[in-house]
Amino acid sequence: MTRLFALLAAAFLALLPAAACAAPSRVVALAPSLAVLALDLEAGHLLVGKAEGGSEPRLKHLPSIGSYARPSLERIAGLKPDLCLAIKDGTPPETVRRLRAAGFPVLVLAPEHFAGLDEAIRQLGDALGKKSEAARLRRMMAARLAKVDAAVASLPASERKKALIQVQGTPPMFAGPATFSGELLRRAGGSSPLPAAPPYPRAGVEQVLAMQPEAIIISGMACSEDAAELWRRLPGLPAARSKRIFIVDADLFSQPSLRSLDALEQLTELLHPGLLKRGSHSNGGTHGAGN
Repeated sequence: MTRLFALLAAAFLALLPAAACAAPSRVVALAPSLAVLALDLEAGHLLVGKAEGGSEPRLKHLPSIGSYARPSLERIAGLKPDLCLAIKDGTPPETVRRLRAAGFPVLVLAPEHFAGLDEAIRQLGDALGKKSEAARLRRMMAARLAKVDAAVASLPASERKKALIQVQGTPPMFAGPATFSGELLRRAGGSSPLPAAPPYPRAGVEQVLAMQPEAIIISGMACSEDAAELWRRLPGLPAARSKRIFIVDADLFSQPSLRSLDALEQLTELLHPGLLKRGSHSNGGTHGAGN
């Protein structure tokens, strides 16, 4: 397999001088969210492959390059990309190193929070020749964030909901305040009872009871009725007594993307019903299932 990758890379390098000055026309996304971001930039026609995962129907026709955590270098080389899109804290560094060593350009983006997402959109717009589309998306994102921020700023500190975002079921794992989910929670008018580190701590039932969360948001690999039922059976839990245990769409909450704006508006409505005017956001609305 390694020899096959080397041969395919050599074949690509033979064509490189003629294509070096051209804008990319064959793009491989090493993370599903980056493929969706290319669609948002109206550059979906440039995509020739993507990592497995995600539920975007417009990407189902694309060849798979393997899993997000272990992409196949041979499959990538076989697609002859003139640009690969990687995520700083997701794509294996060895994958980036080997692709670059073989002559495949790699753009590493860091959409780890909303500020990083804004910069990633700018960089990707520049790389794909979609500067005007990127500028439009950045303006839209800034406007929607400003609306939520302004609404949440009107809340007294005492009304911020102590909440946990669960990302794995057994044993329970939660997103800490330093993660992207932690930023969602803070901007939505919530507060995390967890310490800043580690980013994704595990906590048993007794520990969660001691934290007394007023809401539990169940996402990621924990997205199931079984996970929710565990907390609903605990009368000593404020979130159970107030029926604020919600299951949300993991695709919205798992990784920064433009769909994260939907996640933020949804979470704000779940924690503070009526704080945002219903219907005032182009892609907002409540998709979670409460108990």
